[in-house]
Amino acid sequence: MNEEQNIDLIKEYELENLPEESREKLLKTMTESLLKRLTLRILEELPEEAREEFEKVRDEENPEKTEAFLRSNLEDYDGLAENTVMEFKQEMKGYVEDLKEGLKE
Repeated sequence: MNEEQNIDLIKEYELENLPEESREKLLKTMTESLLKRLTLRILEELPEEAREEFEKVRDEENPEKTEAFLRSNLEDYDGLAENTVMEFKQEMKGYVEDLKEGLKE
């Protein structure tokens, strides 16, 4: 996630009052979890013959090339990514509320 997306999450989950270290750790964990989830969804949707090529492209760490590959191999890459993010954000709402309650105690 980029800085703008992190700011959006901070506002959406009302994390402004968390200690900065806790907030940064939470954002890092959320980003890693979301990327893992998105990768799994992509692998589920990619045709079998494209999965190995996806791993090679991803290993190059070139976001533009990876995105171009996914757009050419997935029927609705944008929809898949959007749905994955929305599902993740819904699940995180409960987690964040629990975390904030734990910090109050």
